Amino acid sequence: DFDRLLQETAKRCFALASVRGERLRSEDWLHFGLLSAAAPWQLNRRLRRELVKNPQFLKQVLHAFETADVRGVGRLHLNDIKASFVNCKELIEQVELAAKNPGQSQELSYYDFVAYCLGYRRSMVKLNWYDVSRGYAKWVPGKLLGQDLEGIWHTGVVAFGREYWFGGKVLASDPGKAPFAGPIRCTELGSTLHTREELEDWLRFEVVSRYTRDNYDVLMHNCNHFSDEVSSFLIQGCHIPDEARRQPEALMGTSTIEMVRPILNRWLGGFEGKGDSSEIDDLTEEWRARLWPGDLCLYDQPCASGAQKLKLAQVSNVDVFNCVCDISFFDPESEDGAK
Repeated sequence: DFDRLLQETAKRCFALASVRGERLRSEDWLHFGLLSAAAPWQLNRRLRRELVKNPQFLKQVLHAFETADVRGVGRLHLNDIKASFVNCKELIEQVELAAKNPGQSQELSYYDFVAYCLGYRRSMVKLNWYDVSRGYAKWVPGKLLGQDLEGIWHTGVVAFGREYWFGGKVLASDPGKAPFAGPIRCTELGSTLHTREELEDWLRFEVVSRYTRDNYDVLMHNCNHFSDEVSSFLIQGCHIPDEARRQPEALMGTSTIEMVRPILNRWLGGFEGKGDSSEIDDLTEEWRARLWPGDLCLYDQPCASGAQKLKLAQVSNVDVFNCVCDISFFDPESEDGAK
């Protein structure tokens, strides 16, 4: 009923806000409110670990941010930073890097401030362009392809010293070492606060199962769709340039492309992880080993009928020595609604 739904919602809100997994403190609630505006929750995992070492860390960070926020707007201008902090050259550089991202200004959000205090630093994200036609596309008459083309584009996202791309499998290689001629172009997309560990965890858990050899399609589900999704994960609001992202839409329906489509699917969707390229595989067991109290997970609940019943659960206690943990989840069929 509605009352029970409210109770479970309150419990869920409390679990998210209490980064210590105990009673809710004023700084926990303020942190929750400021962070929930637009921030990825991966930040709280590192914050929980820091609070184990320094229980006063969050209180100190909030005090520093509120003191510097003299305008009371929840964001710090460069002048606020210069007036409030000594030796702030690196922090200002981080703000200027963030300002190059889509829709960003030269102001420091609370999320960026906490991330900086936790040791996160921005990394550049770039897009490598390869012409799989090896220059022949520009010589094909526009009437055959529906438009004049500079190239038939394969793209890969470069971040953390690796290049991530889709070729029937999710692959990672040294930048510029994908098995195509080139790259002939490199575009800066912006900067990210994500880490390589966070990106590859997301790829393994969220992406690998959706980007496979069986569902590769040069027009509907290709490397550029993958690159666009990766860039959006790394940089909020970011997309790869339309020249690559929407090229399949422009080519769709032309007789020439439809004729070579099966050949292109077999070629571009048939790469293996070897040589300079390694496969981003499904490391579910490794991912499970990184669970931390407060993390969310999917629990495949045993069912007598044999049907799959996935539950969204929250990890509580973790026994790293025996590789087990306690979880809690809402169960509408139980008497109190929770387990």
